[in-house]
Amino acid sequence: MTVEELYTNFCDNFKGICKSTPDSDQEELCRNINNYFYNLGLDNNCAVYTKPHVVKQGKQGFLVDLCWASKKNSEDSYGLDLALESEWGSSRDKIMDEFYKLMVLKAFIKLMIIGRFQQEINSLLEAMSKTIQNSSVKYPGEEYLIIFFPDGYKAKPKIKNGQIFIGYKISFQGKLQPLKPHFLNNNSNSHAAY
Repeated sequence: MTVEELYTNFCDNFKGICKSTPDSDQEELCRNINNYFYNLGLDNNCAVYTKPHVVKQGKQGFLVDLCWASKKNSEDSYGLDLALESEWGSSRDKIMDEFYKLMVLKAFIKLMIIGRFQQEINSLLEAMSKTIQNSSVKYPGEEYLIIFFPDGYKAKPKIKNGQIFIGYKISFQGKLQPLKPHFLNNNSNSHAAY
């Protein structure tokens, strides 16, 4: 699965993941997102590791909020297909601390989900990109998927032009690329180019 495929899949399934009710909150959305990636990992024949308080089922957590492991060339060879960290409303330093965990893991896709204010997104992306560029530990081919919820999350999120979250891809060289925005409308989930 590529970063683009993972993001498109997330976008296409967001209404079902969100399941917002008048009592929904950020914690519920975070739990639903983690359950979504837990089940998606199982669907992709991976062993899924997560923290017990994040997803009630599954194997004990492994350094990050959630990761997928699968057998590679032999019975004794494992690798991480995906590593996921999420931070909602935390300080910039806390977000970067969680991002550093992703950087040191060898995983094909490193997914960071962040709830922060719109005006902080560019500076965080720049810091992440620069940190990757300057890192001495890189796994060729690894890619980062960063999903921002610009206003955190509320039961009735503030939707700017129908957009609830924004996706970015960062290569192992630190090259930043915006992904197609995801819009919610009354008819269906849709994608639109910039």
